[in-house]
Amino acid sequence: MFDCLFQILYFYYERREKGGDSVWTASFYVSVIQFLLFYSIVNFIDVFSNGMLSIRNLNVNRNILKVAFLGVGFVFYAINLKKYRKKCNDIIAKYKNDPSKKWFRIWMFMLLMAVLFFSPVLWSLLHKAICS
Repeated sequence: MFDCLFQILYFYYERREKGGDSVWTASFYVSVIQFLLFYSIVNFIDVFSNGMLSIRNLNVNRNILKVAFLGVGFVFYAINLKKYRKKCNDIIAKYKNDPSKKWFRIWMFMLLMAVLFFSPVLWSLLHKAICS
């Protein structure tokens, strides 16, 4: 799934940047999506476990938690950049005739990022609807 997304973003930024490092940019945005998925999963678990992972229950300093989340994001980016720099040509060849290239648009990618970013609110509303 992420390889196909990388390939779509790679071609989008290849046309847009004209000579820039499209692998870097596409890897970055794939990492952002992976981080937001991680963030959404953590919030889903927190909401449906009635705040088991909340800062009040964990007794963790907020700054340490922020640094830990940034560290997770950096790890996602480092792994993706290494992977996609090495396998860029193979991934492009693999997904060259993929039908998702025809229907997937960049606005859909931005909408996915927004939904994942606001997922804690969505999970909370879902939890209230189920439990009431």
